[in-house]
Amino acid sequence: MVNCQSKPQGGNPMIRSVFLMCLLAGAMPAAQAATVFKCVDAKGKVTFTQQNCPDNHALDDVISARNQAPSGSSAPTKMAEPVNRTQAQHYPSTQRYAQQPAQQAGGGTSVTVVGGSAERSPCSTGLSDRDLRTAKVRGEIVPGMSRKDVESMYGTPNRDGHARGAGASTYWNDKYLDQTSVGYDSNGCVRGSYQSGHRN
Repeated sequence: MVNCQSKPQGGNPMIRSVFLMCLLAGAMPAAQAATVFKCVDAKGKVTFTQQNCPDNHALDDVISARNQAPSGSSAPTKMAEPVNRTQAQHYPSTQRYAQQPAQQAGGGTSVTVVGGSAERSPCSTGLSDRDLRTAKVRGEIVPGMSRKDVESMYGTPNRDGHARGAGASTYWNDKYLDQTSVGYDSNGCVRGSYQSGHRN
């Protein structure tokens, strides 16, 4: 019989390995199961902890979580059972997305498409979506791009002068040595761009 209470002495590798195995065997039951407390404070903030809830928190639920045995040597363990709550408890009526169909003049209902086609930008580059994405990745400004496309590549401009959509934006890259100027038309579409200085 091996005494697990004694510390390993000297350089005997057998004793060290037995001592290490005793330590691991003692830690195994603690790693297999855990109790998690769900605490809710007065403001409704939810906190999960392994200790009991503080005095100013209410205990909402106790969850027993166990890890599945390795190598599938036993049946899988369900980690936690979700609580069935109605949508009305989670969201006030102003935040729900319930919509009543609109009534038409003839008494029928109209159809609203959710997640349908987004509004098209008035700008057109004449490029396919793939070529436009490639140009954006390369940092190339193509005539017909929208102001939003340019700002997604370069960020907010260092100098921006425009009136009713038309104008120009300037981006400085290397302490005023490398400068990119972009001109826009009245729809906010790129008319042209100019790049000065050197590129690193």
